[in-house]
Amino acid sequence: SSGINAEYGGFSEKYFKRLNADLVVCSSVMCSKSQKMLEYCNKNLIPTIGILDSDGDPTNLTYVVPGNDDTTDSLVFYHKLFNNAIRRAQFVAHQLMLKSVEDKTNREETHR
Repeated sequence: SSGINAEYGGFSEKYFKRLNADLVVCSSVMCSKSQKMLEYCNKNLIPTIGILDSDGDPTNLTYVVPGNDDTTDSLVFYHKLFNNAIRRAQFVAHQLMLKSVEDKTNREETHR
């Protein structure tokens, strides 16, 4: 949660606006700082993903990932999982962009 930093007093709307997030992944949905961030995301139509166990409230989440949000081991697991998924998506997006440029170049050469 880049927009949350307990050392500086919690969620910063000013910081979050500069971040210009396309998606927010939240691993500690039930803490008040996270709730402020999730409410901000809802208000600004930023999709959210949250790890939530059976005592959690999914109200401010766009997508819920059922799981244990209380232990460090499970949070590390989810963070690695999300990180891998994001890296794969970035790689695929890059490959698609390269292919699109290549296809456009081939079409232009064909029409010469």
